[in-house]
Amino acid sequence: MIDKKLTLVLIFLFLNYGLQLEAKVLFAQDDLAQLKDAYFTENRYSEFVDYLKNLKKEAPHPEASYYIALSRYKQLGYLEETQNWEEYFNLGEVYRQELIRQAQEAIRLTSSKGGPLFVYANCLLWQYHKDMQDEHQESALADLLNAVRQYSDSADADLYVTKYVADRLSAYGDRINSQKVYGTYLDKLLASLEENQEEKLISLAKELAYRENAVVDPLFAEEVFKKIDEINPELALDESTQYLRAYNLEKIKQYRDAFRQYRILTDNYLQSPHYAEAFFKMGAISAYIMRDIPFAQACFTQLLKESSGNQQVLASLYQLGLIAQYQEEFDKSREYYHALLEKSREAFCGGDLVNATELRLKEIDENRALEFNLRTFMDASLKKEDEGEFLSPNVDIKVQHFKLSPNQDVRISSYALTAESGCIPVNLEYLWSGELGSAQPQNYQDDFVTNYTCTGTKLIQLVVVTPSGILDRTLVFLDLEVE
Repeated sequence: MIDKKLTLVLIFLFLNYGLQLEAKVLFAQDDLAQLKDAYFTENRYSEFVDYLKNLKKEAPHPEASYYIALSRYKQLGYLEETQNWEEYFNLGEVYRQELIRQAQEAIRLTSSKGGPLFVYANCLLWQYHKDMQDEHQESALADLLNAVRQYSDSADADLYVTKYVADRLSAYGDRINSQKVYGTYLDKLLASLEENQEEKLISLAKELAYRENAVVDPLFAEEVFKKIDEINPELALDESTQYLRAYNLEKIKQYRDAFRQYRILTDNYLQSPHYAEAFFKMGAISAYIMRDIPFAQACFTQLLKESSGNQQVLASLYQLGLIAQYQEEFDKSREYYHALLEKSREAFCGGDLVNATELRLKEIDENRALEFNLRTFMDASLKKEDEGEFLSPNVDIKVQHFKLSPNQDVRISSYALTAESGCIPVNLEYLWSGELGSAQPQNYQDDFVTNYTCTGTKLIQLVVVTPSGILDRTLVFLDLEVE
């Protein structure tokens, strides 16, 4: 009888210990994400790897394998960012091989049951090969797309995982595959909405679209808008939502799509408070992105019908004069420039435009070419022999704030990714032009701080030049409003 009781007690203790051990393991797995944040915040990547390796000593641990791979991925990026070339050269290859090996192990250990970790590990491995531009990137992409498709089709799929992959694909410029995965996400989301689908999707898109000082997801916001179009092609957005969609596309540099949405706004809402802004931006996009000079001139000319105090009118006169000057139609150019100077006196505020106009008139009077930076941008943007894609992920302008008040300081910086970049610095020139406000950045400056005194839309332009030639060009709009 004693032996039987003792046996039952031992069984109970064993089972209880097993449950506690399992709970501790599950807790440790859930806690790895929080630990990762703590270590990564202080850039203690190798210490985190050592901790994770201890977890793997007793048994295979797919979560630990994944986080080791992620740690090495982040560490390699940190070494490049801080230019710690000693560790980069001495241990970089060791870190890369460990990254690949641990990511593959995480994939192998989770392949039978799938799950979020299986998708995340495939995504990390693809990002690595994509960054390296090596021969494995295509197969890694195929594996990632298969993984997210299989996972998304599972009954208990977490839609956040699907969206995570779509976001990564989009961030790397793979619009085709990102749109497919976004589409999968939205299909699943729609299936969970029983009624008022359009209304709920519009609310979601507005919540995600670009806004100052808010946590947003503008890329995904546009995918939601596209899904609304798919559900009801005849649906007309109200004025504020239509403007929001166009503005959101502008801020993610999808300028051709932004042009189409601004045109819908101007066609449907003649009394929109954003009417002049939309027409000016349509003109600039037509000229410098779509290379459609006649339509650009038509947009700018349309704005001349507005009141003389409208800042977009002054900006349109400047653009009309600039295009005419570039085309060597100097009499026409003078006419536009003098009209700008006259209207600026009525507006009591011309800002950069007055100074730039006076410089342009001086160039014409002295039979000189356009200022070098501006001429380079115009050549790169308007010459028909260069019919390549206007914008690439290689060059971008980063802006602290897109909507400003007069005299508010704003930092403007450039991003340039060159084929020669990596551990060897590349000498780059940053040819800034357009309305640069109070700043006069030099060609070696990749960022500057400026401010503006007058309201209206400001057009900033940039060409990045490497020793081998032009890398790319880009532009960005700022909007100044009275508080």
